[in-house]
Amino acid sequence: MPDKILVWIDPGFLQFGIAKFLQKKIEADFYAIVDLNHHLEKSFKTQKIVNFKKIWYYWENFRKNKPNYNLEYLKDFEQRYDFKLWTLVYSERIFYKYNEFYKLSSDEILQIITNDCQFFEKILDEINPNYLVIKGADFHRSHLLAEICNARGIKVLMLYSSRIGYKCSISSKYDQIDLSSVTVKQKTIPNKTFPELRDYLKKFNKTQHMSAIKSGGFGYSKIHKFRVLIHWLTKTFDKQYRETYDHFGITRYKVIKNQLSHIIKRTYREFFINKNFQKEIPPTKFLYFPMQVEPERNVLLGAPFYSNQLELIKNIAKSIPIGYNLIVKEHYAMRLKGWRNTNYYQQLLDLPNVILLHPSIKSNDVLKRCSMVLTINSSSSFEAAFYGKPCIVFSDTSYSHLSFVHRINGIEELPSVIQKFLKIEVNLDELNQFVNDFDNSTFTFDEFQFEQEMFDRIHNGFLIGDTISMDDLNSFFEENRQVLEKVTVEHINKMAQYSEYTKIK
Repeated sequence: MPDKILVWIDPGFLQFGIAKFLQKKIEADFYAIVDLNHHLEKSFKTQKIVNFKKIWYYWENFRKNKPNYNLEYLKDFEQRYDFKLWTLVYSERIFYKYNEFYKLSSDEILQIITNDCQFFEKILDEINPNYLVIKGADFHRSHLLAEICNARGIKVLMLYSSRIGYKCSISSKYDQIDLSSVTVKQKTIPNKTFPELRDYLKKFNKTQHMSAIKSGGFGYSKIHKFRVLIHWLTKTFDKQYRETYDHFGITRYKVIKNQLSHIIKRTYREFFINKNFQKEIPPTKFLYFPMQVEPERNVLLGAPFYSNQLELIKNIAKSIPIGYNLIVKEHYAMRLKGWRNTNYYQQLLDLPNVILLHPSIKSNDVLKRCSMVLTINSSSSFEAAFYGKPCIVFSDTSYSHLSFVHRINGIEELPSVIQKFLKIEVNLDELNQFVNDFDNSTFTFDEFQFEQEMFDRIHNGFLIGDTISMDDLNSFFEENRQVLEKVTVEHINKMAQYSEYTKIK
């Protein structure tokens, strides 16, 4: 009997391209859940690229089924899957805190969650797939589906960009090394010194590379952005578009007002940052907290109980020993979000043992000078070890098991853990072993570059529109055949690794 493969398809279309080449290489039945707006649904329904046995459209289901929430069903769901739904709710940027256009009520949220849970359970009950092919989950709906599949024993093939640029991994959970990769490949890499390990990092400089990729409207001409925005306002933004919960409360007036406000706020906030943030690293002993972009999945889904970075920094500042300062550096990518408001920054500036560094300062320069790194789950925590610095993290990561990394499980343990880890030295042999395991579980693929090239080709760069050509999309897949086939083979290898690991266990 052939395997059943369920594919999650979003506007990035990477998993759709993978499905195209998977179908040519293995014998399996393919199914799809499509997460596209109603315009793109119409375009997708004409596709003949992949022969899916059945397709479900996420937003079509939402439009057709708006049930009253069922508390008894949701209670039972939590029991069966050992999964807390309110944690998921607070991790969704549309539901909480970051929605600039509409405040969803508790009843509306519970209706959405009920609909999602029932929708996914119905699909999984119907087809009972062997595998789920999905990208690293950014929103509650895809994260929820992956968690249900994991709980049911359905093998999740989640593709995500690793801590080191140009490298990706496929795992059952985001930012976790599957033991199957390490066990099966068993490729040994000679041990490196700290300088050699830092050279290894430089080969895959993620920050430098990402800064060169056009993103969020940056890197495009004003004329192009204006044309795309006008098209979106006049063609994409119709009545049916506004009926989905991710667009509740949006009007054309609010969009234009929001964009103008965003530009003004960014300009004013940049002036505040340039005036008040230190542009040189002070000659003092310090611990380092690199701030993370918000909203971002690593913060919201990865560390739901530590997502308030302002309060977290205050708690760290209370916990560090006399003789040390806490250096906080804003993430340069927050410029894309218009920076944080000045009151937020002022509260940090008012903390007596906290120093705010200008975002233009290179993180590597700070890592060289600091005594320790504390972070929610920033890549800086991973890089810290390459500079011989211990680290404290506030979420589970692929490296949080290392002896020189401590995963905080409660704020009250911060003072004692900080005191202890200031005396910890990075074990070079252990770090080399982790790098060895990391290499065994990753492969070279520039996911961000691929997605941006696809958006430039299909979505006018940055705004998801109202129509796409399936022929053009297929041409893009064919033009990138070599890359996509490589990623497809990695998925096939992962399937084999799961099978082999099951036998080994």
